[in-house]
Formats: sequence, structure tokens, C-alpha cells
Amino acid sequence: MLEFEEEIKKWVDSHLNNVEKGKAALGRAYPENVHNRYFSMGLDSFSAALYLLMLGDMIKAQEWFKRSAEYYKQSIIGRRSIYGILEDEAGLCNSLLNSAILSGDYGILVDAANTTLEINESYPTKYRGFAANYYYGRVVSLIILKEYGEANKIVFKINYHVKKIFH
Repeated sequence: MLEFEEEIKKWVDSHLNNVEKGKAALGRAYPENVHNRYFSMGLDSFSAALYLLMLGDMIKAQEWFKRSAEYYKQSIIGRRSIYGILEDEAGLCNSLLNSAILSGDYGILVDAANTTLEINESYPTKYRGFAANYYYGRVVSLIILKEYGEANKIVFKINYHVKKIFH
């Protein structure tokens, strides 16, 4: 038994309770706020899954990572339909990718990679403070889709610029 096992179980229950509250609130949310509910549900699902891993329950953890990816995807779809791509989009897509990777579901993983690659290549120029998130998500997505040559080009481009700055 883990030293904090009972406390960890309470955290799992708390996060799963938050997901249930989020689901119940979806119907009452203003349309422009639904994506925020999905984001919160994605975050709570991810947190519960991490705690389930700590408890050694890989099956339930993967189930909740899968749900987390689904909720993050719904958040992205909702945001894009209202606002287009915002400055923190790359970070949200990386949360989707992380959940998808840990879900163990290849279909969800490919979908997450394709969703991430929908971010326009002008993003890092427009949102310089989020460029690292953009390139990370892009490289991971290309690797998932077995586009190793394209991923390698981005890595070389980044290395070139880093060397130029620091040498």
C-alpha cells in the first residue's frame, strides 16, 4: 500500500466528481463558454488518470486519458468555431497530444496529431512567446504520423537558430 493511497483515492474521486459536474453544467453553459467546460473536464480527467497510474490501475488510467483527449478535442473544436486559432492553441493541442499518447489508443493519437497540425505555420511568427509549444507539438505530431523527414527538418531548423543565438 502506498503511503498516501487513501489521500490519492480521494483526489481521484474529487477529479472525477468535477468531470461529472462539468458534464451536468454543459447544457446550462453559454455557447461561447462550452469549450471552457470541456477544457476543465479534460484537465480533471487527465489529473484523475495520473493519480490512477500512481495507484497502479493502468486500465482505468488509460480510459481516463482517452476521455481527457476527447474533452480536449471538444474544447479545441469549440474554440476554433468561435475564435479561430488563439495564442495558447499550441499549448492546448499539446495537452491533447499528451492525453492521446497516454491513452494507448492509436486512433485517438492520430486524430490528435492531425488536429495539432491544423495550426498554421505562421503561428510561431504571430505568437513568438508560444513558438516552443508550437514546434514541440508539430514535431511530436509528425513523428506520430511517421513523417520523420518533416519532423527532422523542423529539428534542424530549431538547432540552426539556437546555435546562431548562443554561439
